[in-house]
Amino acid sequence: IHGHSYLVEVFFTAPSLGPDDMVIDFGWVSIMTQMIRLEWDHALILPEQLAGQYRGIPSLKKVVVFVENPTAEVMAWRIYSRMSTLINSWKELEPHRKAGVRLEKVRVHETETGWAEYDDEEIDG
Repeated sequence: IHGHSYLVEVFFTAPSLGPDDMVIDFGWVSIMTQMIRLEWDHALILPEQLAGQYRGIPSLKKVVVFVENPTAEVMAWRIYSRMSTLINSWKELEPHRKAGVRLEKVRVHETETGWAEYDDEEIDG
C-alpha cells in the first residue's frame, strides 16, 4: 500500500462572463471540491479485486472501493464526473448566472512531474 497527496486542477469555461464578471465564483468551486475531498481524503482507495484483502482491518478507518484501479487517470475521470454532477446541480440553483459555464477538464497531479487529465471531448479516429 502506498499513498499520494494529489494536487487537482479544475478548468472551467464559458462563452462570456456572468453578470458578476466571473466565469465561476471560487467560493462555489471550493464548496464543490470540498465535497469530493470529504469522500476520498485520508481513505484507502482500492480496486474491487483487492478490497476483500483489506476489509476488517481495524486500523483502516476509511476504505473506498472502485471497480477500476485507482490510477491518476481514473481519479481524473471520477473527479470530472463528480464535479460535473455538482455543477449541474449548482446551475439549477442559480440558472440566471450560470447558463454557459461548463467544466472543461480535470488534471490530477500524482507527483510534481506526473499527472493525468480528463476532459469529455470525443477523440476522432
